[in-house]
Amino acid sequence: CDGVREYFIENVLMWFRDYKIDALRLDAVHAIKDLGPKHILREIKERVDALTADGEQAHYLITELDLNDNKFINPLEKGGYGMDAQWIDEFHHALRVAAGGDKTGYYSDFDGLKHLAKSYEDAYVYDGQYSPHRKKKFGVKASDNPGKQFIVFSQNHDQVGNRMLGERSSELFSFEMQKLMAAATLVSPYLPMLFMGEEWAESNPFQYFVSHTDPDLVEAVRKGRKAEFAEFHAQGEAPDPQSEETFKQSKLQWAQHKAGKHAVMFQYYKTLIALRKATPALSVLNRRNLQVQCDENKGTLSLYRWHETQQVACIMNFSDKQQTVALTAKGRWKKIFNSAATEWQGPNNGAEIIEAAATVQPASIIIYEKQHV
Repeated sequence: CDGVREYFIENVLMWFRDYKIDALRLDAVHAIKDLGPKHILREIKERVDALTADGEQAHYLITELDLNDNKFINPLEKGGYGMDAQWIDEFHHALRVAAGGDKTGYYSDFDGLKHLAKSYEDAYVYDGQYSPHRKKKFGVKASDNPGKQFIVFSQNHDQVGNRMLGERSSELFSFEMQKLMAAATLVSPYLPMLFMGEEWAESNPFQYFVSHTDPDLVEAVRKGRKAEFAEFHAQGEAPDPQSEETFKQSKLQWAQHKAGKHAVMFQYYKTLIALRKATPALSVLNRRNLQVQCDENKGTLSLYRWHETQQVACIMNFSDKQQTVALTAKGRWKKIFNSAATEWQGPNNGAEIIEAAATVQPASIIIYEKQHV
């Protein structure tokens, strides 16, 4: 066992030391059962810190885990495992339900807007409440963990690849809703992650594929995939994961971002990222400097974030109707972004200046910055 443990740790260090990788994602760490005096994740963190101290390059460890347990990301000196960040699947689940996605499988635990608002505030949606899907109380509070420790996304390889047909958001949601979901992720007080190709609305699927040489293993994978989809009430047959065709049709179309709506989406993402970088109220990941309000009847969510004297209001409309949303603070607010603007092939550029309420187009977000008189 000691030899296997050391081999695993050395493989992690190899990527940092020999290949100069900046960050590693450790898959499904909840499945690591270590009953020894020092958990292997803690030892990995200590060894990576020692490696970082010897060189100039910083190294980051990111966990994917099916547990809302901040023990994994709490610092070593506080008894944690010291991981730098973790993926927040719950933000993804709540966002997709809010956008009108299916509520099958583990999505059945999520109430859309209400849970998206909670994730903006608390990172974890379930932090001690009863989970109907898990049939138990689940999660802990993570109030003291900074925003940079949580990675959020509107899609990723798991959530796309684990669909029976591997459909991306570009196949499941309207063009306007795709833009809203992208912005909802990028205005969060967390680290946003983009899934390859989403920035131009790649139309090819990303399906689950393998290249195993053991026939028994191949058959086990096929049966396992079929059993997994039963929970999501999926109909039909999944693409054969061992087929070369499944692999080929999952490839990115690298030239697609140069034309049509794909080009519009590509520029949209670039503009959003630039706005986030240039706006301290969005780029400074202070979880305490925010306020969230949602109206489930209207399908709207308002996210207010601020840094020092700058304040922005991100007004989102997940409904299929135009909505008017009252601001929490009266004053003079200037528009700095609108996903429904005509330059993004939307229907309306929106008011440049507002004082008490914002008019938001269906499936869109409009962002205002408060002006100081």
